[in-house]
Amino acid sequence: MVKTNEILWKVESIIRGEVQAERIIHLILSNAYRYACVNNLIYHKNDYLLDQSKHMNEHISEGIISKINELLDDLGLDGIRELVYELLFGKSYGKISPIQNSNKFISDLAYELLEMEGEGNVVFDLGSGIGSFLANVYKKSQDKKIILKNLIGVEINAEQANLSQMALLLLSDGSVCPRIINSDGLDGDNYVFNKGYSFPPLGMRSLFNEKRRSYISDIYFSNSNSAEWVFIDSLLMGLRDSNPGSRAIAIVSGRALFNNSDLIYRNMLLKKGRLEGIIELPAGALSFTGIKAFMLVFSNNDNKEVRFVDASNVVSAENRRYVNFELPVKTIKEMYYSKDVKKKTISELINVTNLTPSTIVLDTLDIKKMENGVVLKDVAGVLLGNQYTISIFDNKGLLSDKKTGYRILTSSDIEDGAVNWENLQSINYKDTKFDKFAVKYGDVVVTSKSSKVKTVVVDIEPKEKILVTGGMLIIRPDQTKLNPTYLKMFLDSDEGKSALKSIQKGVTILTISASSLSTIVVPLIDMKKQEEKAYKYNARLSTLIAYRKEIQRIENSLTNLLKEEEED
Repeated sequence: MVKTNEILWKVESIIRGEVQAERIIHLILSNAYRYACVNNLIYHKNDYLLDQSKHMNEHISEGIISKINELLDDLGLDGIRELVYELLFGKSYGKISPIQNSNKFISDLAYELLEMEGEGNVVFDLGSGIGSFLANVYKKSQDKKIILKNLIGVEINAEQANLSQMALLLLSDGSVCPRIINSDGLDGDNYVFNKGYSFPPLGMRSLFNEKRRSYISDIYFSNSNSAEWVFIDSLLMGLRDSNPGSRAIAIVSGRALFNNSDLIYRNMLLKKGRLEGIIELPAGALSFTGIKAFMLVFSNNDNKEVRFVDASNVVSAENRRYVNFELPVKTIKEMYYSKDVKKKTISELINVTNLTPSTIVLDTLDIKKMENGVVLKDVAGVLLGNQYTISIFDNKGLLSDKKTGYRILTSSDIEDGAVNWENLQSINYKDTKFDKFAVKYGDVVVTSKSSKVKTVVVDIEPKEKILVTGGMLIIRPDQTKLNPTYLKMFLDSDEGKSALKSIQKGVTILTISASSLSTIVVPLIDMKKQEEKAYKYNARLSTLIAYRKEIQRIENSLTNLLKEEEED
């Protein structure tokens, strides 16, 4: 077995001072291709690529090239192929990082969901990068004795296109001649295939000089659309309509699933029956970014339903931040094909503003399903708090140790559903323009910029102006219709959390807007029953707080026990 780290270390020591560390992988691939061509070790030679491999290394001394060739001599063809395969998969070897692309686990999952069984598959990768996905398809198909008809990639970056072509030709045993086309892939060229894949730049906005017509419908894209859908549109154009086994996979960010500007296009895909399923991958599935990724599965099966798989928690929290953590491919595949998988009909999904599986799976309550459900804005006002954070107040020199008549409430002040109002930070602020952000008795404050939403009821008559900060939200109920504590109880319940999750938006930081919060549906019961529930809740909350204070007191006494014994 090839020891990739050891080889990379040797190459790094050979080229020290002449080649930047991040270019080592380019150096290895281009020289390996040149070496294989010169020694007649590959089946499909390409004179243009051979010239490019020489051009990539024209600034490297012959002495270094000779030493690299000696390493390649020691490896042999099988060793070279194993090294190339390992280098293509987004792994990080010390300081040397290859061009980032979909990692092996995502490629493995995509391979399984493309249902590659059978011969004669034409596999296409739009935005193929350095060729990681196509290399994985080739290797896995070889291992399973599946004969491929062709491998095609389209890549806009000329150097990556050349390197990926070299790598794939090195891997090929002659049964297939991989083809990488240097093109932007969005120019309308029709590449016919039956197994497709695309991993477009996540979160990128479209950059059009003018509106662009969809290839598969009469819809026009503009710069307000997510670029991922433009790639998907081009991908689906080549998917063979006549073949029921034709499938495609795309990786997108959450924005593509809840961006309002994409709603019309999403509706069109649903109506055409192209979308088969959506998988929400765990945070950290992409080693090079914290952006959460989603895998979309398309097929020509005239889908009447869409599968939703929330795999966000299949990896434990402590493992999510490792660069190369293992995605449980088998588990996620079983979840996708399970008879118990969550499904929604096309009619249920039309005009749904958020298609993320964690939202859909929660089966968010709506006004039609909830008994006595009312829209929040009909029984309460929703206000946006001050956007200043405590650090901004601090930078402006406004924090004070004295009573000033103004205090600020931050999200960190909310602990266990309660606030110590007397301990809030005072600010030296004399302008009244922020008074509109001051809370009143009976308000419910909701944090808006985190995955875990905190809530608290203002259960005092403020003697000073208490300003809500950091963009938190203030709900001001009509207390003749809605008890504030009852509202908090609902927001903290499973149903309430589901409602809040359904309106959270964001790629890296989840946020809730005042307008979206005002649209959630609240179960409105008799006012007397609301008050009874609120009384029981407050009594238990007071007991809980008292217990926690006692626990804190005991913990403090244990800390100081040694000192107390010495004094005795």
